[in-house]
Amino acid sequence: MNESRRTSLDIMTIIASFLVVLAHQASQVDARSIYAYRIISEAAVPLFIMKSGTLLLSNSKRIDYSYVRKRITKFALIITFWGLFYNLLCNALIDGISYSAVWKSIVAVVTADTAYNYQFWYLYMLLGLYIISPVIKKFTDNAGKKDFLYVITIFAIIGFIVPFICGIYDVDSQSIWVVKWLSPFSAYWLLYYLLGTYLDRYPLSKQQNQVIILLTALLGSLTILKCVGGDNSQDSLKAWLKYNSPFTLVYTVALFSVVYRKCDSCGARRIAGLAKYSLGIYILHPAVIVAMRKVLGIDVSCFALVMSVPVLTCVVYICCAIATWVFKKIPILRGII
Repeated sequence: MNESRRTSLDIMTIIASFLVVLAHQASQVDARSIYAYRIISEAAVPLFIMKSGTLLLSNSKRIDYSYVRKRITKFALIITFWGLFYNLLCNALIDGISYSAVWKSIVAVVTADTAYNYQFWYLYMLLGLYIISPVIKKFTDNAGKKDFLYVITIFAIIGFIVPFICGIYDVDSQSIWVVKWLSPFSAYWLLYYLLGTYLDRYPLSKQQNQVIILLTALLGSLTILKCVGGDNSQDSLKAWLKYNSPFTLVYTVALFSVVYRKCDSCGARRIAGLAKYSLGIYILHPAVIVAMRKVLGIDVSCFALVMSVPVLTCVVYICCAIATWVFKKIPILRGII
């Protein structure tokens, strides 16, 4: 992968990690005045996955089971160490330091219970994608454009369109057999994973980019109107504020395409180095948010929400980046953050 593409992916990682922090700041209060922040941040995890798909599935390197085993081992260490950290800390605060707290923490990590480390669901999900990557890589290495479009269309229908329509009309999408049987495989995560590869191999034309940006603006406007105007049921709102909503899909594709093709300026290369702190920011930001609220008494409700959410997002992001930089100086922690 050339330097230009690498820089673009680094910028994408920085944007995604910032949007994750923004999402968790905005979700602290249920106020319609800040729904725009929640809507904007929906692209965070899909961007991470598309970037992973681009890195793992687009290159000419053979992704065999030995390679996957190394990636899985590294991620398993990260999940185990930081999962135990979060669970031990929370269980000790609740029950005190005891064998019971240690046992509960171990069980939580093994069973993927993310009650005390909610952000870890993504790491477990990414672990699953790594496990099946050798099989997917064989498909992407041999697939043509029509093959990609066929699979992407199927996943889009099952993972996005059907659940969205069901959500609007308050119908349980699990009652539809094809969604019920394929949803355990998270069709929409596989779609994002493949889309990163597809857009790298078959980039959108200038006209297609313009269309996707206009469509993003249209769907974004409809989503904002739906969320901030009128009385809406929670199930109906969730259909618009989800990783597999049509808006999130179109918005993520537009953001990916623009960043991947345009972010190669000198300024972009200067800040691209921040990408190496993104995993640490992702892991640490909930602890910093809680510490600011419990210890310092600072949260998004301290002043006007429209201002407090982005300001505190920046503060948390910077604090986590600094903490990650410090941890990377410690040999024992360098490989797990």
